[in-house]
Amino acid sequence: MCDGKYSALNVAKYIINYCQDAERTEITNLALQKVLYLVWIEYYRKTGEYLFSDDFRAWQLGPCIPYVYFEFCFYTANPIRRQEITVPLDKATTEIIDPILKRLLHRTAYQLVTETKRKERAWWDVFEVSPKAVIPYGNIIERDTMLTNFIWE
Repeated sequence: MCDGKYSALNVAKYIINYCQDAERTEITNLALQKVLYLVWIEYYRKTGEYLFSDDFRAWQLGPCIPYVYFEFCFYTANPIRRQEITVPLDKATTEIIDPILKRLLHRTAYQLVTETKRKERAWWDVFEVSPKAVIPYGNIIERDTMLTNFIWE
Protein backbone atom coordinates (compact mmCIF):
# COMPACT_ATOMS: atom_id res chain seq x y z
CA MET A 1 0.00 0.00 0.00
CA CYS A 2 1.15 3.52 -0.70
CA ASP A 3 1.76 5.85 2.20
CA GLY A 4 -0.28 9.00 2.39
CA LYS A 5 1.08 12.45 3.06
CA TYR A 6 -1.01 12.88 6.20
CA SER A 7 -3.24 11.00 8.60
CA ALA A 8 -6.95 11.02 7.84
CA LEU A 9 -7.51 12.59 11.26
CA ASN A 10 -5.32 15.61 10.45
CA VAL A 11 -7.08 16.06 7.11
CA ALA A 12 -10.43 15.80 8.91
CA LYS A 13 -9.35 18.47 11.39
CA TYR A 14 -8.24 20.69 8.51
CA ILE A 15 -11.67 20.26 6.89
CA ILE A 16 -13.48 21.11 10.14
CA ASN A 17 -11.42 24.27 10.59
CA TYR A 18 -11.73 25.22 6.92
CA CYS A 19 -15.51 25.06 7.28
CA GLN A 20 -15.49 27.52 10.12
CA ASP A 21 -12.69 29.81 8.93
CA ALA A 22 -13.10 30.04 5.17
CA GLU A 23 -16.70 29.10 4.54
CA ARG A 24 -18.39 30.24 7.75
CA THR A 25 -20.27 26.96 7.84
CA GLU A 26 -20.33 23.87 10.03
CA ILE A 27 -19.89 20.17 9.40
CA THR A 28 -21.27 17.09 11.14
CA ASN A 29 -19.47 13.80 11.56
CA LEU A 30 -21.63 12.17 8.89
CA ALA A 31 -20.88 14.87 6.32
CA LEU A 32 -17.20 14.90 7.33
CA GLN A 33 -16.82 11.21 6.45
CA LYS A 34 -18.25 11.73 2.97
CA VAL A 35 -16.21 14.88 2.35
CA LEU A 36 -13.04 13.01 3.40
CA TYR A 37 -13.85 10.32 0.84
CA LEU A 38 -14.54 12.73 -2.00
CA VAL A 39 -11.50 14.88 -1.17
CA TRP A 40 -9.29 11.78 -1.17
CA ILE A 41 -10.63 10.78 -4.59
CA GLU A 42 -10.17 14.20 -6.14
CA TYR A 43 -6.71 14.64 -4.60
CA TYR A 44 -5.65 11.30 -6.05
CA ARG A 45 -7.16 12.18 -9.42
CA LYS A 46 -5.16 15.40 -9.57
CA THR A 47 -1.83 14.13 -8.17
CA GLY A 48 -1.72 10.35 -8.51
CA GLU A 49 -0.79 10.26 -4.81
CA TYR A 50 -2.61 9.16 -1.65
CA LEU A 51 -3.60 12.09 0.56
CA PHE A 52 -3.69 9.57 3.43
CA SER A 53 -3.64 5.78 3.55
CA ASP A 54 -6.11 5.13 6.36
CA ASP A 55 -8.71 2.57 5.29
CA PHE A 56 -12.23 3.52 4.34
CA ARG A 57 -14.83 0.96 5.34
CA ALA A 58 -18.19 0.29 3.73
CA TRP A 59 -20.59 1.40 6.45
CA GLN A 60 -24.33 1.62 5.97
CA LEU A 61 -24.35 5.36 5.29
CA GLY A 62 -21.37 5.25 2.95
CA PRO A 63 -17.59 5.21 3.22
CA CYS A 64 -16.21 5.81 6.70
CA ILE A 65 -12.84 5.84 8.43
CA PRO A 66 -13.81 4.36 11.81
CA TYR A 67 -11.13 5.93 14.02
CA VAL A 68 -11.95 9.39 12.63
CA TYR A 69 -15.66 8.75 13.10
CA PHE A 70 -15.11 7.70 16.74
CA GLU A 71 -12.89 10.72 17.39
CA PHE A 72 -15.92 12.96 16.78
CA CYS A 73 -18.87 10.68 17.61
CA PHE A 74 -19.65 12.50 20.86
CA TYR A 75 -20.86 15.42 18.74
CA THR A 76 -23.64 13.08 17.48
CA ALA A 77 -25.46 14.97 14.71
CA ASN A 78 -24.25 18.36 15.94
CA PRO A 79 -21.57 20.45 14.20
CA ILE A 80 -17.99 19.62 15.16
CA ARG A 81 -16.07 22.43 16.83
CA ARG A 82 -12.71 23.82 15.77
CA GLN A 83 -9.80 21.37 16.17
CA GLU A 84 -6.10 21.59 16.98
CA ILE A 85 -4.06 20.29 14.02
CA THR A 86 -0.89 18.44 14.93
CA VAL A 87 0.57 18.32 11.41
CA PRO A 88 -0.40 21.31 9.26
CA LEU A 89 -1.15 20.62 5.61
CA ASP A 90 1.38 22.13 3.23
CA LYS A 91 0.44 24.90 0.80
CA ALA A 92 0.57 22.63 -2.28
CA THR A 93 -1.96 20.30 -0.64
CA THR A 94 -4.32 23.04 0.49
CA GLU A 95 -4.23 24.62 -2.97
CA ILE A 96 -5.60 21.35 -4.32
CA ILE A 97 -8.18 20.56 -1.66
CA ASP A 98 -9.51 24.03 -0.82
CA PRO A 99 -11.42 24.41 -4.13
CA ILE A 100 -12.86 20.92 -3.62
CA LEU A 101 -13.99 21.82 -0.12
CA LYS A 102 -15.47 25.09 -1.33
CA ARG A 103 -17.70 23.08 -3.71
CA LEU A 104 -18.59 20.25 -1.32
CA LEU A 105 -19.28 22.05 1.92
CA HIS A 106 -22.51 23.59 0.74
CA ARG A 107 -23.97 20.17 -0.02
CA THR A 108 -26.27 18.61 2.54
CA ALA A 109 -25.26 15.49 4.42
CA TYR A 110 -28.04 13.71 2.55
CA GLN A 111 -26.61 14.75 -0.83
CA LEU A 112 -23.14 13.60 0.22
CA VAL A 113 -24.42 10.25 1.48
CA THR A 114 -26.43 9.71 -1.69
CA GLU A 115 -23.43 10.49 -3.88
CA THR A 116 -20.99 8.23 -2.05
CA LYS A 117 -23.44 5.28 -2.02
CA ARG A 118 -24.18 5.21 -5.76
CA LYS A 119 -24.03 1.80 -7.44
CA GLU A 120 -21.19 3.07 -9.63
CA ARG A 121 -18.95 3.66 -6.62
CA ALA A 122 -16.50 1.25 -4.98
CA TRP A 123 -18.54 1.39 -1.74
CA TRP A 124 -21.40 -0.49 -3.39
CA ASP A 125 -19.37 -3.57 -4.34
CA VAL A 126 -17.98 -3.99 -0.83
CA PHE A 127 -21.15 -3.16 1.10
CA GLU A 128 -23.25 -5.64 -0.90
CA VAL A 129 -20.90 -8.51 -0.04
CA SER A 130 -19.46 -7.57 3.35
CA PRO A 131 -20.79 -4.51 5.20
CA LYS A 132 -18.14 -2.70 7.25
CA ALA A 133 -15.29 -4.30 5.27
CA VAL A 134 -12.38 -2.27 3.92
CA ILE A 135 -12.93 -0.61 0.54
CA PRO A 136 -9.66 -1.35 -1.29
CA TYR A 137 -7.93 1.76 -2.58
CA GLY A 138 -7.40 0.01 -5.90
CA ASN A 139 -11.19 -0.24 -6.27
CA ILE A 140 -11.65 3.40 -5.28
CA ILE A 141 -9.07 4.46 -7.86
CA GLU A 142 -10.55 2.24 -10.56
CA ARG A 143 -14.20 3.12 -9.98
CA ASP A 144 -14.42 6.49 -8.28
CA THR A 145 -11.72 8.71 -9.77
CA MET A 146 -13.81 8.96 -12.93
CA LEU A 147 -16.91 10.15 -11.04
CA THR A 148 -16.05 13.77 -10.33
CA ASN A 149 -19.08 15.51 -11.84
CA PHE A 150 -20.77 15.74 -8.44
CA ILE A 151 -17.99 17.94 -7.11
CA TRP A 152 -17.83 20.33 -10.02
CA GLU A 153 -21.48 20.59 -11.12
